[in-house]
Amino acid sequence: MKTRPRRANKAPASTMTSASTTASSTGGRNTKKSVSTASEAVTASAASSPLRYQSHRPIAVPLSLPDESKWLSAPLCLVRKQIEVFSATPQIIAERRTGPKPSAGTVGIRCRHCAVLPVPSQARGAMAFPKSVSLIHQAVRNFQRYHIFTCGEIPEDIKKELRDFKPKGSQSTKGAAEYWVQSCQEQLGLVDVEEEEDRPRHIRFRDDWSPEASATAKAGGIPDASEEGG
Repeated sequence: MKTRPRRANKAPASTMTSASTTASSTGGRNTKKSVSTASEAVTASAASSPLRYQSHRPIAVPLSLPDESKWLSAPLCLVRKQIEVFSATPQIIAERRTGPKPSAGTVGIRCRHCAVLPVPSQARGAMAFPKSVSLIHQAVRNFQRYHIFTCGEIPEDIKKELRDFKPKGSQSTKGAAEYWVQSCQEQLGLVDVEEEEDRPRHIRFRDDWSPEASATAKAGGIPDASEEGG
């Protein structure tokens, strides 16, 4: 009677994911790879535990965080101070005239100055609904490009300060891309919600998160300028 050779046991999926993430993090660390690695970590974490998120609770909190100047340039910090992260309400959805309409509870970013105006009265680019946490950075860049200098509600001294920044006078650190994703997850309680039959991929606030949490949570494990020797 012949004995069949035993098959090698396959590594658990969680182990493979961890090894892949580690290998990626030790390679070349450019901005795109940092965002990709952080985004993959979010996906792996969501797959390993049931996703619980808030559905319809209205929330609006500042995007700007106390520790962001360690990683982000001064102009970018100033831009972030003009933005708040919010969850869409039925009124916002009804008033929205451009772009796809989000479902109630979907997280977006908006100008904190003209948020008090009806949506149709806001200047171009006042509001955006990124499809994932890793795309919030790009949404803020678009806000800076298309909205700030056309918004009648943003004070002129803020616009002047942004214009006066020298292009290379203040730059973000190498950990900036990772900070964007990690701070949104840990300090602002944001999670990606995968595409479903009746709605596309979008962002929500975690079920166990509250606005008070953003004041105490800190983004950890990301090298800042002092650790990089700059």
